[in-house]
Amino acid sequence: MPSHITDPSTLEGGLYADRGGSVISCSIVFIVLCTFCLILRFASHHIGRRPTSLEDWLMIPAWVLMMGLCANVICSKLV
Repeated sequence: MPSHITDPSTLEGGLYADRGGSVISCSIVFIVLCTFCLILRFASHHIGRRPTSLEDWLMIPAWVLMMGLCANVICSKLV
């Protein structure tokens, strides 16, 4: 057992500190970055006249899952 136990009430904001704003902001940044990277990837293939491969197409379901995760985080913090 540790000899020094930190009292949670001395932490900044305590155990009930609300970090909802920063969590929502982080989720929005990920939504924008992931969408931007997906668009750039397909645009670069189109501009370079390169064929899209399986890994390019697998980015679409990964993007959908990421959007769902971010939406879940945002909705859970708004409630």
